[in-house]
Amino acid sequence: MKKHLLLLLCLICAQTHLCAQNDIVEQNAEEETPKFEYGAMLITELETDFGKRAAWANYLRLDGQWNINKHHSLQVATQHIYSLGDNPVVDELQYFSNIRDENTPLALAKLGYGYTTDLGEDASLSAFLGVRTENEDYFISPLTSFFVNSSDAIFPNVANNCSLPNFMQAAMGVHLEFAYKNFLIKNSLYNGQAGKTTDGSAFRVNPKNDGVLDMGQLQFVKESSAMPVDYTFGWLYHSNDNVGALWLLGEQGVAKAGPCTISLVGQLSWAFGEELEAKDYQGLGMVFDTGEVMPLSKFGMMWHRANFDVGAEQSFEVTALFNLCKHIAIQPSVQYISGVYEKRMAGVLRAIVTL
Repeated sequence: MKKHLLLLLCLICAQTHLCAQNDIVEQNAEEETPKFEYGAMLITELETDFGKRAAWANYLRLDGQWNINKHHSLQVATQHIYSLGDNPVVDELQYFSNIRDENTPLALAKLGYGYTTDLGEDASLSAFLGVRTENEDYFISPLTSFFVNSSDAIFPNVANNCSLPNFMQAAMGVHLEFAYKNFLIKNSLYNGQAGKTTDGSAFRVNPKNDGVLDMGQLQFVKESSAMPVDYTFGWLYHSNDNVGALWLLGEQGVAKAGPCTISLVGQLSWAFGEELEAKDYQGLGMVFDTGEVMPLSKFGMMWHRANFDVGAEQSFEVTALFNLCKHIAIQPSVQYISGVYEKRMAGVLRAIVTL
């Protein structure tokens, strides 16, 4: 009997000790999570057609997040655009700069409630409810988002065929992410009509009249590998417009040369439905990444081809990223555009300031 009591006491002590350790771990995790997080990014650039047309474009993004605890948060991000000069600088369909839009004093990138939790050692789940743009979640892989051309920010036949919460427009929706080891699944369900922040249409919820937009992707990523890998299969469907799109995106390291990793980038996308403005898209490129151990952080070349209802357009971009210091980088980009309207060069000299 005494042996049983002694064993019971040992088990109770062990359980109490483990519970205390778990409480300390959870308390430390909450202490490590800052109560408030914030950030800012300014992009200012000079644009030219190397002829008579030129412009000065500016994009500002402000981010803030209140972490209620380690699981719950309130998130907000705003966007602001102001430009001077010729618009357009070049008559084209793919847009050689991914920050160009009409002057906008205020637009929401996101505003809502976020939830995240661990589901074990290798799995996690996160959710967001509120106003959001697709740019928060899609086409943001490291090498694709390096290029300046708008086709890399979102493929043309994904963006051009239906109302989409893209860039300066947003929509009410739910976004979910499930991560397991090297796999990541994302899915977003938005109100079918995106809108502006300033007139309140971004807050509209009327799926009966607007339909719904479903957007998602399955991603396989190895970031810490000596040869980084990022493969994505994505989809989109808009119920009211009865149009959709599929896309494939691949980024694969192929060689090392000292601190430099050489990677290939491949992009494919197809749209389906009636009265499509953009039918299909292809992209192929190469990026040299030094891992920021040199002032020249990245250098890349990218070819884009989009098939529109008025004809096909191609562009070829050469760009580089120079880190002047921790918070400031310079990115020049030169592009040759062969399109429906004209064939000519376009240039961008971009400064990026992050806080």
